[in-house]
Amino acid sequence: MAHLIEAARAAQHRAARAAARLGSRHPLTRLLLAAAGATAAAAWDRGHRVLDLHRHEHGEPMTTQHTHGPTFGRRVDGCPRCDELDAGAAPVRWSTSRAREDERRRSAEIRAHDCRAAGCAVVCTYGDW
Repeated sequence: MAHLIEAARAAQHRAARAAARLGSRHPLTRLLLAAAGATAAAAWDRGHRVLDLHRHEHGEPMTTQHTHGPTFGRRVDGCPRCDELDAGAAPVRWSTSRAREDERRRSAEIRAHDCRAAGCAVVCTYGDW
């Protein structure tokens, strides 16, 4: 059933790409938006949750919490999260900075894509996944 999630995600990306390239009033964009909605509804009807369609940005959310107040980078003895950080665990990154980096990288890849050289159709689907 995981293929329904991938199909819904791909349909949504195609519709977004068509809207960006052709505009939201173009008939092809409207057709792709309707297909994306129908695919997402099929996944929902099969029991998939919205969170299955929209993945958590960092994978599983961190469950270990600090047992103390803010210490501004200093570790506290006996705190399980501080012990994890001392052992080499990655610190939590704010989602906005990571999203910004991902968006810049993806925008640069899309700008560098040459539709003529790649032989794209009327609606370019480069970058859809």
